Amino acid sequence: MSAKPSVVGRGGLHPHFGYTIGMNTQPQDLLSAALTLPEIERANIAGSLLRSLDPSPDPTADEAWAAEIKRRVESIDRGEVELTPWNDVMSAMRDRRNG
Repeated sequence: MSAKPSVVGRGGLHPHFGYTIGMNTQPQDLLSAALTLPEIERANIAGSLLRSLDPSPDPTADEAWAAEIKRRVESIDRGEVELTPWNDVMSAMRDRRNG
């Protein structure tokens, strides 16, 4: 993304995310500053913030996801599911978005 998004004044519409910002100046300033960072740094900050919301993840989650991934791969290998090429998925999403 070439243009750096900015946050509009209190209660304004954020031009990049399209939601209403109703926060005090300090968080707003933090968000504005963070949005000027390179993508990888924004991703690192976002990951840290998300982890801070759930500091004690489910200890069985990794095992459950591994089992689900294995089940899905096996289902694909047996030909039980119809795969859709990525370009087709993106095209369908664009069509839905554009009405």
